[in-house]
Amino acid sequence: MKGLYVWGEPLWVNADRSMEKISEEGETLARRLNHLTAQAESAIQDNNPVQYFLRHETLEPEA
Repeated sequence: MKGLYVWGEPLWVNADRSMEKISEEGETLARRLNHLTAQAESAIQDNNPVQYFLRHETLEPEA
């Protein structure tokens, strides 16, 4: 059994934002989490997950 921790940039949401802006931030969060999950899944399939991240660009997806 393998495990792997991945993380990305923090996503800050101001409490005084409109519901529309909060919804947009939720979509951004979902996109970032999907990207991190895909990276983790690819890395865990590699024989050396650390080397995977050193070989591959790990930038977060564009907005």
